Amino acid sequence: MSIIDIHEFSTGINVQGTPDNWWSVGFSGGYMNSTLTSIPKAVQQDIAADLFYLSEFAVQKEPAIIGREVKLGQEEWSVLAVITHANDESDRGISVFRYFLTQGLGKLNDLLDWYRLVVKRPCFDPFDKKTVGNKHSYDTIQSENTNLLHLLDNPEELSKNILVHSTTTTKTGKRIPIKAIHQLAEKKAKELKQLVSWAYDVEGLKKTHDFLIIYPAAATTPPALPPSNSNPDLVANLSNTNAPNGVHQSVTPPSSPVTPPHSPCLSDADRYLQESLSKKDAPPPRVEGQEEISNIIRSWINNNPPTLKDVQTIENAFKDTTLYDDQFWTKSILEPLDLKGAMDDKNYPPIYVYLYLLYGLIIPEKLPDFLRWIEKVPKKQKKIVYGWIEKLSSGIESQLNSIFPNGYTEKAILKRVKEGVGVLIDQNNPSKDLKSLIFKRVKEGVRVLIGQNNPSGDLQSTLLPDELKKLYSLLSQLSTLEPNPLNFNRSETSRVRKWFLTEAQGLWPSCYEQYLALVREDGETFKQNLWQDIKQIARNYKTAKAKLDEDIKQKTGSSNSMTSPVDIKNALKERSYELTYASENLTVLNQKDLQDIKDYFINLIWYDGVKSESLSLYESNKPLLKDLAKVFGAMIKYKEDHKINTDTNNDYTPLAVITQILEHDVPTDLWKKCGFIVNLGKKEKDKIALTPQNVDVTIISLKRKPLWFEPFIPYIIPLLITLLLLLQGASLVFIFALKQQIESANQELQLMTELTLPDGLDKIVNDLAQDQKIDKTKSKKAIIKLFKLQKSLSKQKEINWKQLIEDYQTGKKIKPTGIVGIKSDSQTREAIIKDIKVSLGLSTPSSPSPSLSPSVSPSPSVSPSPTVDTNWQTNVKSLNAIVEDNAHDDSEKGKRKGLIVKILDFPKDTPYEDIIKQENSQQLKEKIKAFQKQQFHEWNTYDGLISEGGDTYKKLNSLVSSRPSNPPSSQPEIDGPGP
Repeated sequence: MSIIDIHEFSTGINVQGTPDNWWSVGFSGGYMNSTLTSIPKAVQQDIAADLFYLSEFAVQKEPAIIGREVKLGQEEWSVLAVITHANDESDRGISVFRYFLTQGLGKLNDLLDWYRLVVKRPCFDPFDKKTVGNKHSYDTIQSENTNLLHLLDNPEELSKNILVHSTTTTKTGKRIPIKAIHQLAEKKAKELKQLVSWAYDVEGLKKTHDFLIIYPAAATTPPALPPSNSNPDLVANLSNTNAPNGVHQSVTPPSSPVTPPHSPCLSDADRYLQESLSKKDAPPPRVEGQEEISNIIRSWINNNPPTLKDVQTIENAFKDTTLYDDQFWTKSILEPLDLKGAMDDKNYPPIYVYLYLLYGLIIPEKLPDFLRWIEKVPKKQKKIVYGWIEKLSSGIESQLNSIFPNGYTEKAILKRVKEGVGVLIDQNNPSKDLKSLIFKRVKEGVRVLIGQNNPSGDLQSTLLPDELKKLYSLLSQLSTLEPNPLNFNRSETSRVRKWFLTEAQGLWPSCYEQYLALVREDGETFKQNLWQDIKQIARNYKTAKAKLDEDIKQKTGSSNSMTSPVDIKNALKERSYELTYASENLTVLNQKDLQDIKDYFINLIWYDGVKSESLSLYESNKPLLKDLAKVFGAMIKYKEDHKINTDTNNDYTPLAVITQILEHDVPTDLWKKCGFIVNLGKKEKDKIALTPQNVDVTIISLKRKPLWFEPFIPYIIPLLITLLLLLQGASLVFIFALKQQIESANQELQLMTELTLPDGLDKIVNDLAQDQKIDKTKSKKAIIKLFKLQKSLSKQKEINWKQLIEDYQTGKKIKPTGIVGIKSDSQTREAIIKDIKVSLGLSTPSSPSPSLSPSVSPSPSVSPSPTVDTNWQTNVKSLNAIVEDNAHDDSEKGKRKGLIVKILDFPKDTPYEDIIKQENSQQLKEKIKAFQKQQFHEWNTYDGLISEGGDTYKKLNSLVSSRPSNPPSSQPEIDGPGP
């Protein structure tokens, strides 16, 4: 036995009158006579969920008592609520509550004995003043633990139902005592593994299905006839209301109860409660474990971080889809927590954001609805709301990583996340199987697009044209500066979807990145197999030709071989060697959907002298080959942008082959990347008979597409000689200068062939050429001048387009994103077009603004670099953004600032405010460089800059968000970048 503390609080009303005759003049909006500093969250939640409320039709002639155990996270309480009837100033009925509670579960028996025997059943009394800390103490040794169930006839049968009719009595004919009702509910709770909940002497309840046992108030006088809606006494009785705001409202009484014939002694409360329990829209019956699951979800939506035990419980529940189906999650878990209120809400409180997000996790088909809901978040709230989403999503992911350190790709929670990603990828045809969205007809080796340890090791199939387009849209967002996966456009819906899948932190972005990585891997395998098939057709030709030669020798008895190409071609066709040999050992091209493409390569290699221009391609196959070229190009661009080694034979050459077939020539930049020599200005065009190593048969004849200025190159030298002769008497200095200008012009023309623009700038060049007839080369020269690329090109340095574009945007006072939009209303695009026209003398430059903007500067690897002031401002802005992203109050901000100081390896106890001072800008830059060197070993250069959205920003932000702000002393120190 022990001493327990019993607290209390009551409904807050504004009261008038005397202790013997008082009335309410309105609810205060809070609670009164409370001994607690604040009402426990677990208790507040059950009150908010109407689990202590009477129905609108109930009129309590005698006090009703509700006993309930409540739990939220680690918070556990036993609560006794005493509900009485009172009146307001208009003599309308209201219900008022007095709550008694003690910490811990299993204390309702103690509360009851204290309430009955010690304080003698007090009820609501606004004049019984209580103050904070004025708690009651009770020695549980006084509690009576006698089992009273022996007083009842067949308690086992009684506990099978929620409602125990008021006419049910003890064996001696008396009303069942309240402690017996409690013991009946306690026994039932133990069997069902639920929390105890019961109601005693109630006239009606708002949530009848959320009780284990209900014992209604007894009838005061037996009615003469079975009551119905036509009975005026019953209708009058039901017309009273106990609405929480205390205002009487006219309420239509319930229809006649659909119940078996009842005893004439049943009370109105019996009949009302029986009808309520039998309604068709009643929640499903409670199932084992429901209470624990409900408490976890309630805890999460109340901003409590997910624990290991929580996540493991939800993981196990997701596995059992028979017991815990979609109806269970919706009707039994989410709707009682006010899911409908969340869906209709426009204010976005955290409890509703968390609740709706979990709805999208549990029921993946509802994830688009959630994103459409948050797309209307007001701009000033967006960062906060997005932060809540990332917090819960990352919290669950973090615990999954702890539970499954070796990967959790096949776990039940991630299965639902993958289904949600699948719905977002293919919203026109939502699919629960993410694997079927891109590859619909692949064999077993490719069916593991996501979630397997060995994805698509052996690609034994092909892609349909529509699937190639989808694959290209996914790959292109990773390979260019114009990310456009899943048709992300400028609409708010697409922006939210893009943020949710590609920019946010947590479960869904992680899943999406895994998915894209595997799509790239499968695309790479497909490309390699297609290229191997093309080479295999050449090998098959070699085998068939050798067999033909052997057959001819045997038949003629001659040792001479057939040498005429025409004779060989005719012989191979006439003797059906193609049918025997051409399709042997092919993987991709033997599939039905690529039969025409296979036939094309057979004709090209076997019969048409490998000249693509002499062989027609079916129009129906051109779109497929164009899509293939886009996919292959996107994969190459991704490798180049992410500094992944490219392979000339397996990356660029297949793209050159397809381009030759489509265009009958190969662009100069691709020609050079294939390793072929460029001979500018020669009469004979550059040609290559492509004969892959170990094949010994020419696959195709490739031709380089001449640059526009090449026809003029042969005239440059004669022109120079002529000028020299004409200017014999002129200054040698002038002649030398002229020669230098000509050489410079030639050098610039050569550099033009090496310049590869990102998609946004390339589109500008093409659009100006198409719409305004501005020569592409002139536009490119203007871009070289605009972004000061001459040195980078002449020294063959890699161009950091993202940094260059960010610097340009900063100079133009445009939000720096490092991206040139492709839409006509893109600010960056419009500014670049305007500057190109000014450079070419096609428009007048606008007057400069009074305050000079920072000049556009090249990438960190190119001199000159951005000014220190610009770098410093960028770094400070990014660091402050990281602090804001990971903290929601001043105390947390201080902790996150300390983490940044520690991660960047500043001396211990260095104030954050010192490291961001302008006079310390160079030291900050060096620390960031050291951080970059530690985190990004594959980089060639380190610029000491943190730009919002960049790799350095994401990495530092991830470390700050994932590390505890106050690590225990037992944990290792956070590693800094080192010396």
